[in-house]
Amino acid sequence: MLAQRRIGTLGSLAFVNALLVTTAFTVPAYGQIEAVVVTAEKKAEDIQNVPISITALTGQDLADRQINTFQDLQFNVPSVTDTKTNFTSSNFEIRGIGASGTGAATESGVAFNMNDYYLNAPAVAETEYYDIDRIEVLRGPQSTLYGRNATGGSVNVISTKPDLETFSAALQGEYGNYNDMKVNGAINIPIVDDKLALRVAGLWWKRDGTTTNLYNNSKVDGRDQWSTRGSLRFEPTSDTTIDLMVQASSENSTRMRSQKSMCDFDPSGVLGCLPDKLAYNTPNMNATLGNISASPQVFAAVFQGLPAGLQGYYNNVVAPALGVAAAPGLTAGETLFAALGLGQANLSGPQTSGINPANMHQINTDFNPTYRANELLVTSQWKQRMNNWLDMTLLLGYQHAGVDSRQSYYNTVGNPIIYSAQQIALINGLAALPGGGHSYNSAPLSNFGLLHPTSIGGGLYTLSIPTSAFDSGNSGTIGGHIAQYSDLNSGSDQSSGYDVQKSVEMRFNSDLNGPINFMLAGYYLTFNNKVDYFVNAPALDYGSLMLGALALPVTNLLPPGSTPGVPMAAGPGFYWNAEKYTLTSKAVFGEIYYDAIPDLLKFTGGLRYTQDDKALTGRTTLYNAFVPVGTTNLDSPVAYIATTPFGGLQGPTSFSTAITKNNAVTGRFVVNYTPKLSFTEQTMFYASYSRGYKAGGSNPPLPAGAPPSLNTYKPEFVNAYELGTKNVLLDGTLQANADVWYYDYKALQVSAIIDKDAINENVDAKLWGLEGEFLWAPTDRWQFNMTVSNNHSDIGNSSLVDARNPTHGDPNATLIKDLGSAETCVVTNDAGYPDWTAVAAATPLPVIPPAAATPGVAHSGFSSC
Repeated sequence: MLAQRRIGTLGSLAFVNALLVTTAFTVPAYGQIEAVVVTAEKKAEDIQNVPISITALTGQDLADRQINTFQDLQFNVPSVTDTKTNFTSSNFEIRGIGASGTGAATESGVAFNMNDYYLNAPAVAETEYYDIDRIEVLRGPQSTLYGRNATGGSVNVISTKPDLETFSAALQGEYGNYNDMKVNGAINIPIVDDKLALRVAGLWWKRDGTTTNLYNNSKVDGRDQWSTRGSLRFEPTSDTTIDLMVQASSENSTRMRSQKSMCDFDPSGVLGCLPDKLAYNTPNMNATLGNISASPQVFAAVFQGLPAGLQGYYNNVVAPALGVAAAPGLTAGETLFAALGLGQANLSGPQTSGINPANMHQINTDFNPTYRANELLVTSQWKQRMNNWLDMTLLLGYQHAGVDSRQSYYNTVGNPIIYSAQQIALINGLAALPGGGHSYNSAPLSNFGLLHPTSIGGGLYTLSIPTSAFDSGNSGTIGGHIAQYSDLNSGSDQSSGYDVQKSVEMRFNSDLNGPINFMLAGYYLTFNNKVDYFVNAPALDYGSLMLGALALPVTNLLPPGSTPGVPMAAGPGFYWNAEKYTLTSKAVFGEIYYDAIPDLLKFTGGLRYTQDDKALTGRTTLYNAFVPVGTTNLDSPVAYIATTPFGGLQGPTSFSTAITKNNAVTGRFVVNYTPKLSFTEQTMFYASYSRGYKAGGSNPPLPAGAPPSLNTYKPEFVNAYELGTKNVLLDGTLQANADVWYYDYKALQVSAIIDKDAINENVDAKLWGLEGEFLWAPTDRWQFNMTVSNNHSDIGNSSLVDARNPTHGDPNATLIKDLGSAETCVVTNDAGYPDWTAVAAATPLPVIPPAAATPGVAHSGFSSC
């Protein structure tokens, strides 16, 4: 197979294919292109007679073109792209419309269907094709043909059905480098001749990792997965066909959720990575909340923010009790607080990039990725000929799927955590000070296995800090759930999703002899999804322990009768964003087909009414409450939670639920004209208007004080217009299809980062483009295929921060990295802030200048937004 393929983006030529294989067509010996039958409009039709922009790929096409996954479709279908996201999903786009939102409650603009059964959370990233009859890709809004409406288009994967008459079996195996082994096959067994048959197909794939982790010389991004599908067809009479399918899949791999990271190192740490270009650097860890919360500068700033009486308490009581003398220019208390910062997390110290190999098949990280996925899909379809003019189809389905992916959070190796003997003594001594107002003494943190110092000579130690394992009680290290001990200042994250879906669809199609026919359908869907996202790091757990130790001597945190000898902590010591989402969708839809002039002029009109009810329950936790070490459940209110001079922790965060209800009327109108032309064998022109809709929803819970307008996002609507033509020429050896389209979007749903929280918001947009698909088979030995697309987009009035230039080049603006949340903000006013003193006077905490300036920014530093 010869191929030249190039993927493009909005605003550029998409790609051109020249292949010696066919797109959904079989070439007979005399070189003509045979018709392909599709069911895009819920009835069997020649693809050249369907007035929709549609590409169909047969099972043979998939094999010839080595199309194994959804990602491969972008090289074979115009205006299609696919990108793996940083979490557990992917973004499959048609004409620039796909999964542009974020969070459990968002939906893709592209509807995925398996044997006509809609999947709200398809396993697109994990799917390998096997035993497929064909794939149909419909471009443009679809609301009156499928059970679930879509604004961008639909993909329908149709598996091979059992043959009622013939026994057959097929097996195929592959072996390649990296010990790449793949086996797939199918067996077809007639059970009752012409009545009942069973087909079983499966795929097994195992491969070593193709990426080398230089940190431990391991191989990652390997595969270990399998899938099997059983299909049963029952035809008791010529009027009845019942299809049952059960499909199960599983994966346990070292797959990388996001591929190799590239970063242009920011020497200041305010941005972490500079947004000017891609480079083989690593992020500046000082841009992370972990480094910030465990830095000596932050501890010193916290001390300076204490009331004068408490400063005196630490200067005159706590520091002398721990043997701390004042350093030059500092009080004893300031010296104590500054010494508690994590060894390498110096915000004002020089920083250098870690190792990021200049090789796309090499990484350098102290955490190997893991990827777990499973799916169970059951569908049944009953097609019944009711009488000589009416057919009925009943479609039922159930899906249960889950994905759990873990990876290095920074994709780098953290610096060693190095401490002096005095710092080790201070940490343990602080935790063992008497409790304020109680006959209570804590014990050193090391007594609870929380800190492991290892001498490296010269009075220096590496300090192994526990990192939290994620647990249902939300306690992590505090409750004894320890993932590992690490002496490296790094971290990892986990993205998990679990969903259950049930739906039913019933359709009636007429087959009348007159010029008018119709299709009428009803649809009901329930979908439940649970999404968790965790981040853990030694610096976060360290901050948890230090906040508790600092707060203990000056507050009455424990109720009377509490057990002495237990240190305090601020928990949980890891970030957790949890969302539970429920969707109930109901719809009725239908179409009317009118042959105004038989075989020449036809009109199609469709309408749909949809009602979507959504409920989103969620919360975000990190440093929510002070609790004794050993507390295993941080979800219940407890008496010892208190507000301290170090900040009012909010206490246990309960789940909050937001409910949204949307409904809409959508539809389409199509005119297709099929003239008889002397220079073509078959020609059709069509013009269509479609109205598309996608429900709005609620954003994940936002911090207190966030504008109420950010809590929800509106439904999106699109008015889509299209002109197209489909032709067969040159004695049936050339097929030429082309179309132009225009989308007018109102309230398009997009994601944005607002105050470090990912939310969904709405913008207006206009998109337009042209597409062409050409197939030429001059002889029975040669065939050429070419697809072309050129797409454009224009966003309406919207206001977003320019990540490449946050200060917009204003020399009077200061770019701030917040010391409490790690978010960035720009501080300025009409008078300007020409120097650090003016900036410091306007912020609650003093500005800490970084060791180096942020390139392209006049002023930058660490402070408080």
